[in-house]
Amino acid sequence: MKLLLVLLFISFNYSFGQKQYINFIPYGNQWCIDNPYGVGVSVVPNRCLNDVEYFVDGYKYNSYFAYIGTDTNNEPTVYITSYGQRNCSDSEGQTLTFRINSCEYAPPMTQPKNSQYSFVTVTNKPSFSDNSVVNAVYSNDQNSSSSDNSGSPVCNNDNFLFATSMTDGLITYLQSGVEEIFSCKNGQPFLKSCFNNNCNNGTIALSCSPNLSESTSQSYFCSK
Repeated sequence: MKLLLVLLFISFNYSFGQKQYINFIPYGNQWCIDNPYGVGVSVVPNRCLNDVEYFVDGYKYNSYFAYIGTDTNNEPTVYITSYGQRNCSDSEGQTLTFRINSCEYAPPMTQPKNSQYSFVTVTNKPSFSDNSVVNAVYSNDQNSSSSDNSGSPVCNNDNFLFATSMTDGLITYLQSGVEEIFSCKNGQPFLKSCFNNNCNNGTIALSCSPNLSESTSQSYFCSK
């Protein structure tokens, strides 16, 4: 069944002639109005994704597989299947559906405790709410264009896997008791971390850096 849906997506993708990205823009209400607030995510379809929620909730064994199809009413729909282990191994978990261009409950990888609703879009480049802190992850597969002639990683949309975005001023609470506040100032991302009233405030590295434990690279930036 999944193979059929993947083939349908490939046909759909070629009909538009562009690579596609699934985006969840966070909102605090069921109408997705007013200013975005919370944790958003942008992912590529038809690829197993690990550690999507890592940046705001720490390491987990979860993985996700997202794809585009149509529901029983022939409406364009995003499907997300969760797995209890990395690399989409083990048995399939729950598969959730999200209507495209609609306000829906937030997907599990965005940590809905921070933003209960998301506006769902499919675009030809990753999409984020303005002035958000973005943690983007890119593939370093040998058959991708993820390195230049010197072997240095290259972070671009051709190699994009997923990104987590935190709206300006977002406050998150980790299980460790640490409070984190994300902000963008003059295009520079900042993270303020507090524990027992002791706080540290600093910039987040902007460069495209390889992940030593994974075949990926990361970059941090403020969306425009």
